[in-house]
Amino acid sequence: MPLQSIASITFLGGVAYNLAIAYLPKPIFPAGFDTNIVTAFHDYLPVGTPVSVYMGSVVQVDGIVYKNVYGMLVVADDMTGINPSFIPVTNITGVVPTFASTAAAAKALDARSGLVLTHES
Repeated sequence: MPLQSIASITFLGGVAYNLAIAYLPKPIFPAGFDTNIVTAFHDYLPVGTPVSVYMGSVVQVDGIVYKNVYGMLVVADDMTGINPSFIPVTNITGVVPTFASTAAAAKALDARSGLVLTHES
């Protein structure tokens, strides 16, 4: 199976994120579309943001951004890193910030993207 066909790797059953996991350092990016994709996910999704991440039409991960490094997004159930999902950013087709309340959404106004979606019921 080609590596680029792996949409995400998700651990369930109360598995905690392993703090010993190391990532490659930030590379020197050449100008271009792929660079913009990789850097945009890193720059505009702060750790702690509740999100729904879509990879294609059938793969979806919901949770909180636990770790965000260039090229890899880690989404977990909570900020303790329970049930982490490792998502290569080049496979992401959409990210929607999710908030339980307007008050929670207001806390996200400080995010660099300025994107806040709310729903009043």
